[in-house]
Amino acid sequence: MLFDNVDDWLRWKSDPFNMLEKKYGKEFADWARQNKGKVPDKWIDVGCRTDKEYKDELARRSGYRDNAEKIREWRYETEGVEL
Repeated sequence: MLFDNVDDWLRWKSDPFNMLEKKYGKEFADWARQNKGKVPDKWIDVGCRTDKEYKDELARRSGYRDNAEKIREWRYETEGVEL
């Protein structure tokens, strides 16, 4: 995207949904605009639409395949129960 002046660019950059579009795509940014206030901002910030997606993404960032794997490992380590 090219801008004719700095003011236009600053206006574009100050809209958080434009940054979401650049990071996650137009479809997600449009969904986020429609659902602003209906879902937690922390979900939108990491590109998730549901609580499950959010928890799975956080688990992936910690090195797990998904949240279920993270919970299984935690249970095994804390309770000594093999699942």
